[in-house]
Amino acid sequence: MKLKAPDDNAVTIFSPINCFSAICLAAFLTIVYPSTGVAKSGAGELNATEQWVVTQTSGGEIADLSKQFPDKETDKRKLSAHFLEELLTGTLPGIKLHRHGVRIIGAIIDEPVDLENAQIPCEVWLEHCQFNASANFNGANFAGTVSLENSMFKAEAVFNSMKVRGDAFLNGAAFEGPIDFILADVARNFQGNGTKFQNKEKTADFSSMKVGGYASIKSAIFEGPVDFGSADIASNLQAQGAQFQNKEKIASFASMKVGGDASFNDAVFEGPVTFILADIAGNFSGHRARFQNKEQGANFNSLKVRGYAFFLSDAVFEGPADFGSANIASTFAAPGAKFQNKEKQANFGGMKVGGYAFFNDAVFEGPVNFALAEIATAFSANQAKFQNKETEPNFSSMKVGGHAFFNDAVFEGPVNFVLAEIAGALHANEAKFHNKEKEANFNSMKIRGDAFFKNAVFEGPVNLVSADIAGNFDANGAKFQNKEKDASFGGMKIGGYAVFSDAVFEGPVNFIGADVAGNFAAGKARFKNKEKEASFGGMKLGGRAFFNEAVFEGPVNFNYADFAWLDLSKTLWPKVAGKFHLQGMSYKYIRAAPNEPESHRALLKLADQSAYSADVYNHLEEFFLGQGYRDDADRAFIKGKRRERKENLHGLSWVGSCLLDWLVGYGRRPWQAGIPCAALVALGCILFSPKKMEPQKPEDTPRVYSRFWYSLGLFLPFVDLQADKVWKPKADQTFLRNYMRVHIMLGWILVPLVLAAVTGLIK
Repeated sequence: MKLKAPDDNAVTIFSPINCFSAICLAAFLTIVYPSTGVAKSGAGELNATEQWVVTQTSGGEIADLSKQFPDKETDKRKLSAHFLEELLTGTLPGIKLHRHGVRIIGAIIDEPVDLENAQIPCEVWLEHCQFNASANFNGANFAGTVSLENSMFKAEAVFNSMKVRGDAFLNGAAFEGPIDFILADVARNFQGNGTKFQNKEKTADFSSMKVGGYASIKSAIFEGPVDFGSADIASNLQAQGAQFQNKEKIASFASMKVGGDASFNDAVFEGPVTFILADIAGNFSGHRARFQNKEQGANFNSLKVRGYAFFLSDAVFEGPADFGSANIASTFAAPGAKFQNKEKQANFGGMKVGGYAFFNDAVFEGPVNFALAEIATAFSANQAKFQNKETEPNFSSMKVGGHAFFNDAVFEGPVNFVLAEIAGALHANEAKFHNKEKEANFNSMKIRGDAFFKNAVFEGPVNLVSADIAGNFDANGAKFQNKEKDASFGGMKIGGYAVFSDAVFEGPVNFIGADVAGNFAAGKARFKNKEKEASFGGMKLGGRAFFNEAVFEGPVNFNYADFAWLDLSKTLWPKVAGKFHLQGMSYKYIRAAPNEPESHRALLKLADQSAYSADVYNHLEEFFLGQGYRDDADRAFIKGKRRERKENLHGLSWVGSCLLDWLVGYGRRPWQAGIPCAALVALGCILFSPKKMEPQKPEDTPRVYSRFWYSLGLFLPFVDLQADKVWKPKADQTFLRNYMRVHIMLGWILVPLVLAAVTGLIK
């Protein structure tokens, strides 16, 4: 059926009204019922949804398609890629962009978006949008802020070399395909909090990206590899709670520059991670961070941090951790950190720390290396646990500018402090060194302060040979439990005092050549090895040495030790002389009991207990004489001669020594010779009785005979009392005549001995 055309009058009368009404109606329907729109019917035409977006955008309003089209009408949220490209670049015909820019929420774009090298003159929001094909922003230039918050990218998203003059927001966005931010340049802040990078094969690449403000990827999830290598962030990097889930491929922050702080608190790295040559101008924090890759681990080699680096609250390293040559300008703190790899090393070799280094309560299950590390102030590893039994924690050549603390630390394996240098004190009180075979090695270590090993336990050998302690050394109550190998302090230098009071040495101990400027205290120390030696040979001591109440169950050697003052009160020594050596030991003062007389007796007994050496008695003699005890000095001399006779003399030498001892006490007791002389004179008085004597000449018969003067006259050589020339035994007294000759001979022997002893010719 044909329709009749209206006549001219009708048109004339109806046209103005109808035209106005039609325009109003069309506009109303377009706004209120855009769902009735259809797709483009020709080139350049917009569908109803796009027309509505244009209307909202032109008016400076948010085009929220999710509200406009509820969940059941998601198909009506679709925008064409061409429309979006023209809208963002401001080339859509007849449309002038509002100063608020383009703000679209909930759009769905099925076609590839191509904005490569596009100039986008306004702020852009594409939030909660879904990009089902690739999105290419390569080289795009955004004049303002870009927000892609909570949007989903199903395919590749390329932001390579993109420039953003404002902020870039990706919070909550999801990228299922590859993503590329290489060389992207964001003038202000970059946010990717809660963003999900879900491609497991290809890298989420932010390498060489520049951010003029801060970059935040809090709670972001990276299912594949990620690369922030050479990224340049002017302010802070915030990655708290971020998860790097790829177990095979690396999360790289190598050579990254951060102008503020870098925070990875609570971050989880399931795969390897590298911060090699990263440069952090502020602080680096990894509180409660988890580094879970067991093979390649976490690499912080040559990392630079201008502030502090904190791995507090039990950070966990399941694989190797490499901080070799890292440079931390302020404090490095990893208290309670757990380094769990039992095979591969936690490496801090060559690391520099400008402040303190804290490893209190840290646990190292595998090897650990601090060789050549430099800590400007203090190093603290109190209660730290070094659990690897085979490979040593290596602190060799480490330098600490302040104190070093290892109080209550536990070393299950050997430990190496060779050539370590500590400017302050070393505190290792109650530290436990459990390895029974391999040594705790402090050889040639230098400490400019004190060294404390109070109540420390060494189950294996310990080596402090040539250690140089400028202050004091305190090992009060320490236990050296290895029964076979040395606790060796040979050649050690101590500028202050050394304390080993109540210490227990189960095995051999070596202080040969040790040099202690102050006092040496070993009161109540116990040297329990019955076979191997406790040697103090050649030891030099500038102060007082205390061995009071010490117990030596086995051999002990003080040969050539030099003591200024030596206290051996109530010390228990081995009872076998061959196990106790004092040869060449010198001292200015020595005592073995609180009061002098008792001490002198004890010292003489001690000399008799020791292996024979003439100088032991000579030194005692000199000491007693210097103290004004002449009799004790003589006793020391005599005891020495008697030990010499017992140990070294034989035959006639032995007989001669006996005679000198019995007759004149080796010249120190000449009065002893007077006893046999008096006895012989008395015997002569008895034997030469008047009944047995007669005058030699008849004319002397009237003279009075005195048996005493006769006996004395015969006995004294060089003295003529005339009695022996007047009287003689009777002819029938054969025995008496013979004894007279013996009496004379004994006088010639004994009297010269007395004179030699008195004049000092016998010594």
